Amino acid sequence: MSIDGDSGYTKCFTTANTQMVNLFKQIGVKHLRTIMGKANPSNPDPSNSQIDSFFDFAASAGVTRIIWSLHLYNADPGVITNWSNNKAIATHIWNTTTALGRVESNLLESLAFDNEPDWLKTICCADPVITGCYTPANNGYIDKWKTWRQSISSAGVAPGANFSGPDTGSEWPAATTTSVNTSISGVPFTLRFALDAHTNITTATQHYYGASSTGLSAEQMAEDCLSQNWVANYYPALANGGLAGATGWPTNNAGAPMPYRFTECSAFNNGGGNQGNHIFATALWALDFYHWWARQGCAGINPFTRTVQYNSPIFYDGTNYTAAAYAYAMKAFTLCSSGNVIYPGQFAISNPSNINVTAYGVVNSTNLYVAIINKTFDSVGSRTATVSIPAPTGFTVKQARYIVLSGGSAPGASGDATTNGACLGGAEIPNDGSSWAGTWTTLSVSAGGVSLPVLPTTAVIVVLQGQA
Repeated sequence: MSIDGDSGYTKCFTTANTQMVNLFKQIGVKHLRTIMGKANPSNPDPSNSQIDSFFDFAASAGVTRIIWSLHLYNADPGVITNWSNNKAIATHIWNTTTALGRVESNLLESLAFDNEPDWLKTICCADPVITGCYTPANNGYIDKWKTWRQSISSAGVAPGANFSGPDTGSEWPAATTTSVNTSISGVPFTLRFALDAHTNITTATQHYYGASSTGLSAEQMAEDCLSQNWVANYYPALANGGLAGATGWPTNNAGAPMPYRFTECSAFNNGGGNQGNHIFATALWALDFYHWWARQGCAGINPFTRTVQYNSPIFYDGTNYTAAAYAYAMKAFTLCSSGNVIYPGQFAISNPSNINVTAYGVVNSTNLYVAIINKTFDSVGSRTATVSIPAPTGFTVKQARYIVLSGGSAPGASGDATTNGACLGGAEIPNDGSSWAGTWTTLSVSAGGVSLPVLPTTAVIVVLQGQA
């Protein structure tokens, strides 16, 4: 998850918010990133007690790693206020054990600075000095980032802390409807930053929104996010042009390719409050997106989680926090991602009818997981996919089972991509402290393989249990 980090928002993420704690646990959230924009008197930094409450919440909710963001734009080490005090916050996190016994630095994966600096550079003058990535000389974005990193990692503050960045906002060179060319001399911003700062960071960070939802109907949103175009064009353009598949992508200090993750991610932006972000199509999109990028080596994905916005996986309706359709995809992904991804060369798919279906494989020593996502729906032509998984090479199947991700609040719905809500294994994700009660269905194994129908607008997770 990715949440605003100012004092007005971190106060919502406390152990007193039992619905949020329960939802994090049931969804299986393990990674949390805070968002911090330019230093601004109207958005005070969280107090030490709020920081401690946040870390207590994270640990209680099952989170194991946190990226904590500090200010860069409009921040000055010589200006210490309640709205701009990077050193004090970093020192507190690095040296504090909370009243509930949480060692905050043990949960801290990395520190970061600001949010979407490419947008700030392009759209507005967010800092009194910075005019570009390298301008003015010795005081551009990269210079200030490195100065702040050195200041925070110095003795007496947070020596030994890891850093990540830059949380790029634009998806360019992918031609999404929200993408703007924020490159530096033609080099995508994340790639440029990773090249300049690869000895100073442990992870490069990027955002992704497939389209603006402004003015779109629910039907149009479903057609967009479930289109074959996104998988065939948007994702490869970003992966191979701006992230680890790009020519020149740097290595880290260990000599391995620099890890990267999406620290904000939704099918659509909130688009002025478009409720279409709650449609079930976004769940199918998310499950597909998570698997596709895992196969590219992405380290993880943090959905944008401003809970009053419709594109958040957890939504607050003014009374209760509930799991939106997106959250069901996250839960489904946890059921089929424990192991090593199977790359296309070892995961052959035959689809002679060209049905809009995708499939992904993950394997460990005892289980082979196959996620099958049928993205057809009524308005574009619903089609049931008859799926056969033959006996896998090098893996002996002893038994099999499957579970279905479907739209609406009752199991079995298919064909309607614009319905709100979802269920997984016939059950909703509870917020009341009870456990998710989804059920699996046994599959017959024949000649070492299995067959089953995958209905329109559903996803099926098949688990082949055996031995590799």
